[in-house]
Amino acid sequence: MKPPMLSYRLEEYDPTHRAALRDLVGRLDDWFEPAAWDTIKTTLAPDTTLLAVDGAQRVIGFVVVRIERDAVGRIAWAGVDASAQRRGVGRAMFDYIIGEARAAGLTELRVETMSDTVDYAPFERTRAFYQALGFTPAVELGDHAGVGLATTDWARPLVAPA
Repeated sequence: MKPPMLSYRLEEYDPTHRAALRDLVGRLDDWFEPAAWDTIKTTLAPDTTLLAVDGAQRVIGFVVVRIERDAVGRIAWAGVDASAQRRGVGRAMFDYIIGEARAAGLTELRVETMSDTVDYAPFERTRAFYQALGFTPAVELGDHAGVGLATTDWARPLVAPA
């Protein structure tokens, strides 16, 4: 049985969302270490952070994007509350981000996530989500963070091949 429709809107981050976003990151403990908020909060800005906010003003999803180099955008952080997963929230946010990236002239989006050598169900779902959005594994990064977990950089072209 399909879950009921979820009512939410997409909007740019502003400081009034800070506490609600911090709460969401705390609920995503299958993906983020407890100290992740300390890093995430330094990356938030209206022009780089998209939120999904429900009718109760609860942040149920977020994506932080930054421009890296040569018209490449990097998904720095992303997450969707467990209660909103598999209900179109992540896809809606990424469809919006992809459209905005194309309009800005970016040629590619990249995202780093745990490698498929990491046998952990939450990241298996994450990789399946990125694959469904057209991302493909581009570069195996290994354990460059030094935490014992290998990562992979995934890429999604934004322009059709010539």
